[in-house]
Amino acid sequence: MGVASRWGTGTKSRCFSMMECSMAIFFQTSLRVPSARPVSSYLRWRYSATRGGTKRFVMWLNDRARCQPCHLFWKFVTFVLPADYPLKIVRTDKYLEYSEIVDDFRAMVALPHGNVMQMMFYEASNMGLPVLLPDLRLMSRQPYLWWSERVAGSGHSPEHLHSFADPPQPLGVVERPHPVPFLVTTMERGAEYLKALLYWMRILDYFHWDWALHFESVPHMLELLLQDEKLYASSSKSRAFNQREKEQSLHFWRDGLSRLLGITAE
Repeated sequence: MGVASRWGTGTKSRCFSMMECSMAIFFQTSLRVPSARPVSSYLRWRYSATRGGTKRFVMWLNDRARCQPCHLFWKFVTFVLPADYPLKIVRTDKYLEYSEIVDDFRAMVALPHGNVMQMMFYEASNMGLPVLLPDLRLMSRQPYLWWSERVAGSGHSPEHLHSFADPPQPLGVVERPHPVPFLVTTMERGAEYLKALLYWMRILDYFHWDWALHFESVPHMLELLLQDEKLYASSSKSRAFNQREKEQSLHFWRDGLSRLLGITAE
């Protein structure tokens, strides 16, 4: 795989093939299998936490209109942003160089959905860039539901939608793989709806990686962006996390390949 120097150029998509396979297995069987998470090892650029406090720009991760709720969230932020807010939040259609991102921005705000957003989330962890994400309650209200709403309203046949709501069981699997439907927007609001939301959201890396900063509202997000110490701590934790991930990935592949090739790993 070639070394990418610019976010959004698509050169890193193959990093996700193994992770996507493990998620497909989980979706169809509810079984979790080991996988080596992509740690964006092709990136050599690093965020400088000591200079973060002097940076006045915040990167708003642009999904380029793939998610209408995310676009509306951005429009709301621009509407309520105080005129005297000391930072400039930048949402651009330009494909930024990674060197630009680490040199010019103090943090990144992301409303996660889909693989493109997840790629940059992993890349930010590699570079040590502080990332702000919606918390579980805010996330469940809209960004997470985007894909479910898109599929449910796409005009697919009831049979096709049923394959998402209740996936076909592979040969040898006798029990229903999941206790709740995947297309949560097809459910009536209530206790079972909330149960389904929490069931599917529990597997998202966004809520397992403790170096990310989560905001519960727009005012909370704006406040977090001004707190240098929390941004420094987030950057340090993401770097340590990334180093552990690389070590675990190295062990995973060395052990796996030695077993496949029938050799003893040294």
